[in-house]
Amino acid sequence: MKPLGKVKVKWSPNFAYSIGLIATDGNLSSDGRHIVFVSKDREQVDNFQEGLQVNLHVGIKANGINRKDKKYYVV
Repeated sequence: MKPLGKVKVKWSPNFAYSIGLIATDGNLSSDGRHIVFVSKDREQVDNFQEGLQVNLHVGIKANGINRKDKKYYVV
């Protein structure tokens, strides 16, 4: 299957910022085909998407014993 090429590779400070976030806080999904980025800061998630020039669904996941307090944004 050919990749869809949703991310435009044009180096800029914003693109480099998003790549840095992938390197530090990103990981591969369990299926090994997707990059997952998780953050407590919604603004950081929005900046991440802006740097890659994509508009993806932002999910919310909870972690820990008290799931109401620990919410994370997932792209």
